[in-house]
Amino acid sequence: MPRQHVLQTRPMQPLVPPPPPAVPAWMRWSALLGAAYVSGVHLGLCEDTYKDAHYLGASFVACALVLVIGASIAAGGRRFGRPAARAAWVIDAILMVAAGLAFVLSRTTGLPSYHHGDWLPVQVVALVAEAAYVLLTVAALRRLARRG
Repeated sequence: MPRQHVLQTRPMQPLVPPPPPAVPAWMRWSALLGAAYVSGVHLGLCEDTYKDAHYLGASFVACALVLVIGASIAAGGRRFGRPAARAAWVIDAILMVAAGLAFVLSRTTGLPSYHHGDWLPVQVVALVAEAAYVLLTVAALRRLARRG
C-alpha cells in the first residue's frame, strides 16, 4: 500500500502584530454592562409607564433596543470599524443623557400626561449607570481620536 505524504504547515502569522484596541476591554465591557442594566430597567417599567403615557412606554422600549445594539457595537471594538464604534458611543451617550433628563423632569416638573414623585432605588442606580456611560463615552472618544 502506498504511503501518502501530508504536508504540514503552520498557519500564516502576520508580519506585524495588530495594535492593541484603542478602547480597552474593561471600558467596553463596563459600558455594555451599564447599557444592559439601563435597558433592563426600561423594559421592566415600560408596561406600567405605557398605561400612564403611551408615548413614554413606547420610547422606553425603543431606547432599550437602541442602547443594547449601540453598546454591543461599541463593545465589539474594531470588528465593526472605528466610524461605527464612534457613532455607537455617541448615540448611546445621547440616549443616556436624554433618559436621565427625562427621569429627573418626570420627578420634578413632570412630562405630558406623566408625573411621579417616587425615586425608586433601581431607577437611581440606573441614573448612576447613565452618568457612568457618558463618562466612559468621553474617555473612549478621546482614545479613538488619539489612535486616528
